[in-house]
Amino acid sequence: ISVTLRPEKLHISKNKPALDSPTLNCIEGFVDQLIYTGSHTRFFVETASGYVFKVFKQHVQYFMTEEPINWEDRVWVWWDADDSFIVEVKTPQ
Repeated sequence: ISVTLRPEKLHISKNKPALDSPTLNCIEGFVDQLIYTGSHTRFFVETASGYVFKVFKQHVQYFMTEEPINWEDRVWVWWDADDSFIVEVKTPQ
């Protein structure tokens, strides 16, 4: 069984978020890659256990309200459990 998440449902920040809801999940990692596409930036965040999260951060404001995230920065990724989907993965026998 695997858990899937839509990249646009993930949030990313250099600051640990306030986990004010019991359904929020949060994990720390570092930016392995980032791709700026104009309307959004795509981040590839690797965790200490080797998992890679792909996060889409849309640019909704002309001026940024937080410190920019750069390559190799330590970051926090979080999402609501209701945005997760459980998928059965069958392995060949």
